[in-house]
Amino acid sequence: MTKRPPFLRRIGFRIAVGVAIGFFVASWLTMPLWDFLWSIYHPDMESLSWYEGWTTGEFIAVSLMHTVIGDTLGGASGLIVSRVSLAQLQRIAQQVSAPFGMDDALPGPFLVDGEDEVAQLASALNAMRARSVDLMESLRTRDAARSEWVAQVSHDLRMPLSALVNCLDLLEQRL
Repeated sequence: MTKRPPFLRRIGFRIAVGVAIGFFVASWLTMPLWDFLWSIYHPDMESLSWYEGWTTGEFIAVSLMHTVIGDTLGGASGLIVSRVSLAQLQRIAQQVSAPFGMDDALPGPFLVDGEDEVAQLASALNAMRARSVDLMESLRTRDAARSEWVAQVSHDLRMPLSALVNCLDLLEQRL
């Protein structure tokens, strides 16, 4: 089995970071919505007014809270989504990287589900597998023809040489 790339180079990590950034940005962009919803459900209380009268410490605290919550939720959901979506790709990679010998069957055919990029990859690998099978069959046919030709040439050369050797032996005995 091939060595896995470092964690920071994996697609799952990149998806998780993207989703975490998305959660972070979405949490900041929806703050006015939460303020509006607070005023609807709590008409007797003062509005949240996230944009008015905050001290630097409150702003930093809220920023850290949004960062931690957004990154945690985004990272966890991104990792889950990436693991689920990349599972089929990992199965294909394991099948392709399995060692095989000359007489073993080629890996595949691979399951093509849907019309996404993984299905396109599976289709391309199936097409490459079919071409490889055709080429191997062509090589076997050519190898058999070559072996037959070598046997025929060997026979055709051996018979006259044997006759010549016999004639020379007979000539030597007469002399």
